[in-house]
Amino acid sequence: MLIEWLSIFAALLITLSGVLILMAEDWRVSIGLLAVQYLGVFTLTAVEWPLGMAITRLVAGWIAGAVLGMAMLSLPETSPTQSDIEGATVPLSAPPRRFHLSPGDAPNPIFLILSAALVGLAVISQTPRLMNWIPNLEAAQAWGGLILIGLGLLKMGFHSQPLHVILGLLLFFSGFELLYLALSAALLTAALSAAVTLTISLTGAYLLLAPHMEANE
Repeated sequence: MLIEWLSIFAALLITLSGVLILMAEDWRVSIGLLAVQYLGVFTLTAVEWPLGMAITRLVAGWIAGAVLGMAMLSLPETSPTQSDIEGATVPLSAPPRRFHLSPGDAPNPIFLILSAALVGLAVISQTPRLMNWIPNLEAAQAWGGLILIGLGLLKMGFHSQPLHVILGLLLFFSGFELLYLALSAALLTAALSAAVTLTISLTGAYLLLAPHMEANE
């Protein structure tokens, strides 16, 4: 009974953090929510995998978030330019741009909420069918996996800024992992999962820093 309640709580945590990542503009908030999301993924993973392997997955996710955070901190801090102020496109009190993923370019929050709701309806309709296709897959794991895949695709589709895309990829891959963990609990699977997560984050860090490194040369 305790495991069932933990699984339900983890699925709700994954859903809430995923929706908030979809809507967040501040990169610090996004990476903090990513850490919370990996905690939910860890909880659902620990139901099927040994605790040591599940912790490896959690640590890899948190390291990925730390890599992205350090990359964002390494970006030059830019304030609104004089042309922005004269054109009234950025208020004088606007925070430094590096704190935002894409200031002024995010879709309307209502549109994002409606899109997430549509993903939720699709997940509700497909979860029973997926549980029939994949043996030993629990309802919470199926829900968590599908919702992360859907929200990850939305995140990647709505933005072109590198950090948005990397966050979307991490959400998508976490969802895929939750669906795959019921099929394999091998140590190699956990190692490959951690390696892919870290590779995605390192690639994202490079994409964030490369334009500035080229400008400094």
